[in-house]
Amino acid sequence: MARFSEWLVTKWQRPENLEDARERLDKDMQFVFGTPAGRNVLNALLTEHYCTISHVPGGRCCDTAFNEGQRAVIHEILESLERAEKGNYGRTTDDTGNTDTN
Repeated sequence: MARFSEWLVTKWQRPENLEDARERLDKDMQFVFGTPAGRNVLNALLTEHYCTISHVPGGRCCDTAFNEGQRAVIHEILESLERAEKGNYGRTTDDTGNTDTN
C-alpha cells in the first residue's frame, strides 16, 4: 500500500517539461512493447479488446462504456508507439520536409 500512496502523491505533480516527459514515456512503451513478450501482450490486447465490437447487444450502456474504456487505453498505447517511431516531439514539418522546432 505504501507504493500506491507514493505514486498517488507524485501522480498530481506536473513534470517541468511535458514534452520531455511524454517523449520518455513513449520511448519506454516502445522499449517494453518492442520485446518478444511485449509484442505478445500487445497482440493479445489487440485481439481480445481492441479489434472487437464494443457494443453489448441487450446489455447495459455501462457494459459498452467499459469496453470502450479498454479500447481507449490500447489506442493510447498504439498512439504512443507511433509517436516514438516518428520521433516528432514539439516539432512541425513543412511540405518540403524541413523541421521547425517550436
